[in-house]
Amino acid sequence: MSSHQDPSPTPTVVPPDWITVGVLGAARGARDDDGPIGTEQLLAALADEGSGAKTALADVRVTKTVVLSLLRDRAGRADAWTSTDDIDRSVDIEVALGEHGGSGVQLTGAARRAVDTAMALAAGQRAKKLTTVMLLRALLQDEQSRAAEALRICGTTPAAVIALLDGAEPDPDDGLDLLLWQTRDGLLGYRAYRSLGFFKRWLVASAGVNWASTPITWVKMETEEHVKWLGRDEGRTEHLLLAVLATHEVALHYPHLAAEGLGGADLLDTRYAGGRRLHEAGVDYVSVRAAIDRDELDLGGDDPQSVAKYLDAASSDSGTGPLVDALLRDGTRARRLVEALGAAGG
Repeated sequence: MSSHQDPSPTPTVVPPDWITVGVLGAARGARDDDGPIGTEQLLAALADEGSGAKTALADVRVTKTVVLSLLRDRAGRADAWTSTDDIDRSVDIEVALGEHGGSGVQLTGAARRAVDTAMALAAGQRAKKLTTVMLLRALLQDEQSRAAEALRICGTTPAAVIALLDGAEPDPDDGLDLLLWQTRDGLLGYRAYRSLGFFKRWLVASAGVNWASTPITWVKMETEEHVKWLGRDEGRTEHLLLAVLATHEVALHYPHLAAEGLGGADLLDTRYAGGRRLHEAGVDYVSVRAAIDRDELDLGGDDPQSVAKYLDAASSDSGTGPLVDALLRDGTRARRLVEALGAAGG
């Protein structure tokens, strides 16, 4: 369906079920101002509240965290989207949803068509309620919408999501090494970091916090996770090194998250300069993890200072460059590990 066709007459209104009512409310909240609800806001809401729709989106790694990050990064930018979502054909929400959509807000032309198409799907199935899956299927039919554009930015397509809705098996392999999936899942919001208390976990999930935009905070949490995964009692700089590499490699695999708020600046010159330095030296996550797992290298005694102090010193910078500089400058266990791997590689 083209996003430039005139809206067709609204079909008979099928009342939304309670989950879809929540989606419509969440879409209102996802707007960055008082403008109309667009297909990108509907997509964000479906990724959060959408039951079966949420599952299909999560299976292509399009989560609430991911979509909200895209919306924040594009808020207020005239060049943010290629698609206009037919905003100039916006209509009051009552036109499409009657009394079931509330009032005081509009739908863009593309969002209105998606709702109309979902209503037609519901009527065709003689459904008593409009569901999130119907709304998502309708949303995916317009290749020119902002929702479709958002999916492409995330490395997938409407067709891939439709296939999952039709029963295709999801593919969890995104090209990252299996050892990095836990870090990936923390970034995408599939799992919560255990170091956060219950209330903070709720806040993070509610706000769709994008850890890739705050690499030092992300490194801190990943360090704590790695200490637990490796069965250690306390963190040392080799665990800090692992966390820098893990976050770096996952961030580069999901640049649409890592670039939030950078305004086009190069990731490797800013937030992830430390990981770039390590990669240029031939050091990557899998090689460091393997060396630590084997526990065959003599890394010497204690570090010059605690992991917490290295992180505190680096927290004034927005990237990992100064942190890695400190780790490789001081006589740390991390530095001795990097040197040992370099010697072994040579």
